[in-house]
Amino acid sequence: MIKKMWVKFDGLEVECFCDYHHRKCTSKECKPFVAKFIDISEEVKEEKVIQEFDRAAKKFQSELVKTLKVMDKIKK
Repeated sequence: MIKKMWVKFDGLEVECFCDYHHRKCTSKECKPFVAKFIDISEEVKEEKVIQEFDRAAKKFQSELVKTLKVMDKIKK
């Protein structure tokens, strides 16, 4: 779903947002934006967590292998 909205940012955080045609706030700092909303199901969240864990595990494994190779060279 794509919507027009009035949004006020505080750095990278959203401080305020209103529907484009039913604006609640009167802040001059709110600016018009177009936002795309994507439905996130629980399955998608779980898949992302598993993928992130898999990447972290592979990174740890490669760093461990590199460290063991360096230690092996020092040992010789």
